[in-house]
Parts: sequence; structure tokens; C-alpha cells
Amino acid sequence: MNELIPGEQEPELRRLVDGLLDDTLSPGDRERLEERLRRDKSAVDYCAERLRFHVELEEACDPVRLELSQHRHLLIEGRGEGRRVVIGETHVARLGNRHSEMVLPLEQSESKRSARRGPALGIALAVGFAAVIALLLLKPWEHARTIVMQSGGPDGPLWVRKPSGPDEMRFWMRNMVWNHHYSIEEIEAATGMAGDEIRSTLSSLEIFEANAPERWSGLRIAPYPGGRHPRTGYKAAAINPQRETKVSVFAPWDRRSYAVVDLPEALHDPGGYYYLAHTDVPTVWTKMNVHLKPLEWTRDPDGSLSYRRELPNKLAFGAKVRVEDEAVRMSLSVTNGTLEKISKLRGQVCVLLARLDGFNGQTNANKVTKNGYVACHDESRKRWIITAWEPTDRFNAIQHCPCMHADPGFPDIAPGETVSVTGWLSFFEGEDLDAELARIEETGWRGTSN
Repeated sequence: MNELIPGEQEPELRRLVDGLLDDTLSPGDRERLEERLRRDKSAVDYCAERLRFHVELEEACDPVRLELSQHRHLLIEGRGEGRRVVIGETHVARLGNRHSEMVLPLEQSESKRSARRGPALGIALAVGFAAVIALLLLKPWEHARTIVMQSGGPDGPLWVRKPSGPDEMRFWMRNMVWNHHYSIEEIEAATGMAGDEIRSTLSSLEIFEANAPERWSGLRIAPYPGGRHPRTGYKAAAINPQRETKVSVFAPWDRRSYAVVDLPEALHDPGGYYYLAHTDVPTVWTKMNVHLKPLEWTRDPDGSLSYRRELPNKLAFGAKVRVEDEAVRMSLSVTNGTLEKISKLRGQVCVLLARLDGFNGQTNANKVTKNGYVACHDESRKRWIITAWEPTDRFNAIQHCPCMHADPGFPDIAPGETVSVTGWLSFFEGEDLDAELARIEETGWRGTSN
């Protein structure tokens, strides 16, 4: 069994590495850390991960490049009293370091029916632009996060979606209250509705925590509503997370606990990201100022969830998720509608554990990889969540989220060709993980299509 980070002595190792990062190690502790690193490869891996995260976090909070662009627009139409003059400005801020770049479209200013641009407008624009510079310099990432959350492309924040029509309103309110136990404030964040409107809607639909159906048991899935961030930490690397690729998988032993599967979190090749389920890193489309329209999961009659998205270059991808025999069966397919072969395409499928009680500690000591699976156990080591993909390109886990990955890879895809990969997720109660993994293999899930 391959522990992703040291287990039994992990608290002591964490203390030593914390001291190294804070520069507070005593001479004795420094010797203990050096000795541990000499004899324990897993300790070296853990220390390297912490150092890498520390450096990236420092760079994220202190960008080494700030570029502000200003574009001015002048439009004159008509004659005489009917003349229409529009003066506008567009501001774009670029924050960057050697790892990433954020493009922040700032609010556009415009003045209508003005014969000329007066000095007051010029002064106002100059002062506003200076204020933006000051804010970015004082707290760059905090301000950047606010702007992106308020922007999210031309259609507003990506996870703010008010249900359209009575049937959709009923479904999403039940999903948020009965499945995910949202507060009024979280429903506001997910829908953009005012608190009084939410209370009135819940009352008219008779949807309350107290009358949630007791019949729900076993393994269940539901679209993730958004509005509540699916991570505990490391949120700066998941700004404005989109809900359209996220599915909640509820633990069979606890109706309130769930993992969120992001299918996919990202789709990329060496040329860049074709898709990213949050906005902290530019994609090939955002670099061209092209924003993808929001999608929703299709809720199929058999209880499965599916969607399909076509990208501007005619590359299309889709996913399907269903429950079968107390396991979640998943598939991710890609259709190459371009004129060129696509090579080295990789998917990132994130299993987020922040809302899965007993599994949501910010540590990797509870995660293991074995026989092509990644698994996480609770404090008792008697309950497990297990996932895998066929084929798997890499395994990963990020303790700060916390999350775990068994990320799929795709073979070369010729023009006109569709390729699918298959995924598995299940829960297990017991102590013999080896026997459970053997049982899962015997189901033959790797050779079946979902």
C-alpha cells in the first residue's frame, strides 16, 4: 500500500516542516528533520509538496507583474438635437507570476448624449483608474478574487443561476434544502434571489428541512447547486467554481454527508486548457476573450445525469454519471470535430471531500493508492471512499482542499473520432481494503462502457 504522505508519525513531521517554513526550528528539531529526510522517502515527498505549495502561495499573494490596459471608445451618431455621443473606456488588469496569469475585466464607464468629453468625466476616470491600481497593489489577490466573482464572463457569476419555471424552481429548492441542507444565505449565493423571495418560495412549495423525505437511503447522486464553495482551503486556486460539471455523491451511511465529483475539473493538452471548471487560470478561450455559456446536467428518467459541451474549435466533450449496484459509474467522452489529430489530452477529475464528514481533514495521511485505485478512510479506518479511472494518467491528492484524483488520460484522437474513458466511485464499510478492491475488479467495470 502506497501512503501518499506519512501516516503514524505525520503530526510530528508536520510540526517540523511547519517550523522549517516559519524559520522557527530549534537546532535539535533541525537535526531531527534532517535525519527523517535521510531515511524516509515519503517524508521527502511530503516536505517537497509543502515547500512547493509555500512558494506558490507566496507568489500568488505577491505577483511579480502587474499590467493595466486602458482602451477608449468614441461613437458619434446623428445630427443636431438628435446627435448621440458615447464615450467609453474599458480597463483590463493582468496579474501574473511564473505560474499563472489572471485577466480581470474591470467595469466599463460610458457617457451618453454628450457633445464632448468634459473635464469632470476625465478627472473621474483618472481617479477611478488610480483607485484600481491602489487596490491591486495593496491587496492584489483579495481584490482580484472580488472582481472575478462579480464578473464571471458576460453573463455574470458562473454559479449564480435562478431556476427558470416552476418545475425547475421546485427541483433546485428541494435539491438545495433536502439534499444539501443550504441556509437561506447559501441559496441566495446560488440563485441570486433575495432572502424574502426565497422564504416565500420555500413556503409556497412546502419545502423545509423538517419535511425532507425519510425514504432516501443508500447511494444517491444529485447535481451540485453551487453557491457553497466545494473546498475547505486552497480556494485561491478555484475562483468562481462552476457547478455544471459537479455531482454530489451522498454517503450511504449519512444523508447529510457527500463528496463532490468534478467531471471534469479540467481538460487540457500541452497547448493549454480547453476547459477549466473555475477561473483562476486562463484557458485558450479566455485568452481570446471568448466565454463559454453555462450548462446544466440533464436529469435522465433512469436517475442518471449527463451533459455534452461543444467548444468553439468543434472539440466536444460530455459526461455521464449513474448509480448501479451501489457504485457510481462514470464516463467522460471526447469527440474531435477539428481537422487536426489531438494528442496527449488529459482530464482532471477531482473528488472533493470538504462535505464528507470524517474524511474532510486537511491531510493526505488518510489517502492511499493501490492496484490502480485511490482511496480515503475516515478516522476509524473502517469507512472508505474509493475511486479509479480506466485508463489512469496520474494519481494525486491535495490536502488543503482536501481532495483526491485518479485522473484519466486519452489516446490520440483523430478528426471525427470519439474516445471514452470509464470511471468508478464507491463507498466501503470494513477493514479489509485489499479484499474490497479485488471485489471491485471482479465486477469488470474497466471493460464496460457507461
